[in-house]
Amino acid sequence: MLIVNSNAVILSLNPPYVYVYFTTQQIISARTFEVYRKQSDIEELVATVASQVNVNVYTAQDRTSQIFSRFTPCYYQIRIVETGEETEWFSWDTMYRAWEFEILDRNDQLFHYDAGAALFIHSERTDLTNVRCPNCWDITNQMSTGSCDLCMNTGRQKPYLDPVMVHSEFGQSSKVLEYNLVEAEIGQKLITMSGLPKVKPGDIVHEPFKHELWLVQNVNCIGRDTAPVLQQASVSLVNKSDIKYNYLVLDDDDMEALLADVDEVNNERRF
Repeated sequence: MLIVNSNAVILSLNPPYVYVYFTTQQIISARTFEVYRKQSDIEELVATVASQVNVNVYTAQDRTSQIFSRFTPCYYQIRIVETGEETEWFSWDTMYRAWEFEILDRNDQLFHYDAGAALFIHSERTDLTNVRCPNCWDITNQMSTGSCDLCMNTGRQKPYLDPVMVHSEFGQSSKVLEYNLVEAEIGQKLITMSGLPKVKPGDIVHEPFKHELWLVQNVNCIGRDTAPVLQQASVSLVNKSDIKYNYLVLDDDDMEALLADVDEVNNERRF
């Protein structure tokens, strides 16, 4: 089988946002991948991805409305047009129960309208295949050899998922929680947010108005570990000389979209 790993990650409940990624066994050319979604036995093409030079890891986004049902999960399948190969159907990495969806939705509303500031989460991509960067990975020493634009010195292809905007409390303490779930060390801050996207050590947080990047250190949650409904994480500032600032800080177009959203939220809060 050409495709050796595939996964679907829920990044946002409202608006709906699922990130699908898959890995090929070797670098290939002239192939077209189709990503299908199945829900209640209804199949739908959601994305088409073309193969690229020197790339093993591919990604697709599913932002279709009504993607989340409280009782019916979605399943995805990758198909190769030219060969007819296809993966087994696979579902989200997280399965929420119906009542957990309701709590998650309530927490989303709380942070969006009452208690949250806008941040961007760059989730670190993790999978079993762990495809190494073809530009900088030193096989002998098992490390990245230097400043690499392709992998941001991680040694792995496409190390982060596309950023997703969240609303969260960001500071030294939380007004939502009676007590902190994690302890912030000197120089660290705390992020308190809803359960999606799931945050883990190694993720990068972009504080857009200050153009600062923060590295997630420790995380604790309320709810099941596999399906949290509320999270708190301690983060430390990424050094401004880090190559990640060249790629993970949002450009002006993204900032304009963010500002428009924040203005809309502020207007809604006035009523």
